[in-house]
Amino acid sequence: MAQTLASRELTNPFYEPAALAPTASARTAQAESLRQRAAIAKLTRSHEQMRRQVKAVEQRAEVRTRRLSRRLASTERHAARVEERSRLHAAYAREARHESARLRDRVQALETDNQIDQVMSIVGALQATAFGDSGSLTTASNLLLLGNQLAWTQFDPLMRSMEIYSGPTPTAFKWLKPFGSLATGHLLLAGRQHVRFVSGTTSLVPVAGATVTESLRSRIAEDLWPSFQRRTDVPVTVVSLDPVTPPLSGLVRDGELRITVPPPPGVALLAAVPPPPPAPPPAIRVAWMIDTGAGRG
Repeated sequence: MAQTLASRELTNPFYEPAALAPTASARTAQAESLRQRAAIAKLTRSHEQMRRQVKAVEQRAEVRTRRLSRRLASTERHAARVEERSRLHAAYAREARHESARLRDRVQALETDNQIDQVMSIVGALQATAFGDSGSLTTASNLLLLGNQLAWTQFDPLMRSMEIYSGPTPTAFKWLKPFGSLATGHLLLAGRQHVRFVSGTTSLVPVAGATVTESLRSRIAEDLWPSFQRRTDVPVTVVSLDPVTPPLSGLVRDGELRITVPPPPGVALLAAVPPPPPAPPPAIRVAWMIDTGAGRG
């Protein structure tokens, strides 16, 4: 019995010997205390379990937060790279548009230059035909024409080399080049005689003493006219174009060509005009040519 009590005393810390057995109220209080202790232990375990769960949730949340932060940082870096690429592409696009506009303006300027140069070549050919001398490149007229062409051709490059104008479009001198070349060529060479031999045709009645007069004013250049008008030694060639070929003579006096049918040898023309014959012969065509002595042909 004593052993049993001793074992109970060892296994149950709340066991009290019968001699020390509490009253009913004490037992109730002791039971309530045990229940409270059990509840407290249960709450402690529950709290610990909840604390572990909260910690696990916090850890998972922290991991997810770190992942989200890394993803957000990566997204921001990617967005920054995309924005940088977009700015670069926009800058490249602007530069490409500007370069395209410059090239378009340059192509248009080259086309305009080509058209102006074509007109200039036509003007040069026209001036060479009107004022140039054939047979030699070093005559005064040909050299003047060459200098005139070169002067107007080099105006635009000279202005660009001196940085007076640097735009893509042609300068005003470029546009005025054909007209300026024509004007200066006319001023320099229009008054010169460029054709040495002047010719024409006229009609003449093949009667002894008949004379026809041709004015040469419109066929002689302005600069040559004063000296030509004073000349009396101008060579003249007169040829009949019809089968009737009477003797013909021509001379130049005071700038006029006079073609005459001379009387037969030994016959002098009377001062009084004889009566006309019953049937005067018809007029014949006469070709004439004079040598002005100017130009080269």
